[in-house]
Amino acid sequence: EHDSVMQAAPGSGTVSAMFTHTHDQFGDPHDEIDIEFLGKDLTKMYANYFTEGRAMGGHYVPLGFDASKEIHLYAFEWEANEIRWYVDDRLVYTATPQTHPIPQTPGRLMLSLWSGGPEQYDWHGKPTFKNGTRARFYCLSYRAEGDRSGQCSDTFTTGRRSR
Repeated sequence: EHDSVMQAAPGSGTVSAMFTHTHDQFGDPHDEIDIEFLGKDLTKMYANYFTEGRAMGGHYVPLGFDASKEIHLYAFEWEANEIRWYVDDRLVYTATPQTHPIPQTPGRLMLSLWSGGPEQYDWHGKPTFKNGTRARFYCLSYRAEGDRSGQCSDTFTTGRRSR
């Protein structure tokens, strides 16, 4: 399980993300599992994954809140035959091999805030965010299958407003 307590960056053009990633630069195929927040609409989470360099089709998850205004827990569980995405311990989306192949290559767990070029404007919005905008990451944890060590969700209380 991979989870993060975070608050997305506000403003069109931002992409706040937690994801696993590997690529041929590491001697592996491009496999990736994403939790992303697109600044043009922060009332949705974008769950996406890549298997051997091919995007498997993202899914927009309605949140019922603005991810830039509150701190929430976001997670995914990745198994050989399934990926499950969660918001505040609530299952919101599941990917199975019946839909698209599931990534198999272990990757690095990463956090990021970025903005792309004109070719991504339709996806994340034309950049209008304020200089100095930031995403806030309060906790990041990884737990291998069968591991019972502590993680972010052990102490997090949902829906806290930022300060």
